[in-house]
Amino acid sequence: MTFDLTKPADGLTVEERLALLEARLAPAPQVVVPPITVGSLTNVPVPGGQIAAQWAQDVSSIALHRFASKASLDAWAAPVGARAVTTDNNLEWRRVAGGWSLVTPWTAAIGGITTTAPGTTTLATITVPADPGPRIITASCFLRVDKYTPANVIPVNLVINESIQARTDIPKLGLDLAGGGLQVPFYVSMDATNYPAPPSGCTVRMDITTPSAGTSGEWSLHGESYWNRLDVTVAPRGY
Repeated sequence: MTFDLTKPADGLTVEERLALLEARLAPAPQVVVPPITVGSLTNVPVPGGQIAAQWAQDVSSIALHRFASKASLDAWAAPVGARAVTTDNNLEWRRVAGGWSLVTPWTAAIGGITTTAPGTTTLATITVPADPGPRIITASCFLRVDKYTPANVIPVNLVINESIQARTDIPKLGLDLAGGGLQVPFYVSMDATNYPAPPSGCTVRMDITTPSAGTSGEWSLHGESYWNRLDVTVAPRGY
């Protein structure tokens, strides 16, 4: 089909006007360039190349998508290696073989622990939630003993997953701040790092063996939160 491009502009058909525009632009023919490989993708288009629909699907599988909640994230059958953010709590997640694993470090703390009851064995417990990804636990505790007069040492244990990871003994100092005895408090500080967190979750405890029933009231902890604390941080392994 040919067009008479010598006619006045107002007499041209749509096809003839389009032909005039194409002739003026004189576009170069599109060169088909093979896609390149970037990371795990072998179909990445180069500038000026053609875009395959599958490339867009592959990129969507590894992009950092946003989901309104963990429930909506769980509904996405993402491939292993995908990442996402839940916008209700601003947490980042990664897909592993067992499901979604938390990338943002998980933290918890208990402060203001006090006790004078004899026979008490657990001052504080923090429960680490289950997570399918490889993670490590870092735990620390700090105590200030203000009153202490028993005849034996008091062991303090930092326990992770029912295993003692750190221990300190409060010695027989015979200190009694409230009663006018030795005016020096005793401090306990311990930490445990790089403990592998089981996928099923576990507990972190601060245990202490207090004096016998006949010596109740002969020891006490300072009651303010910045003195007595149990802190736990759980992060993906390798962070």
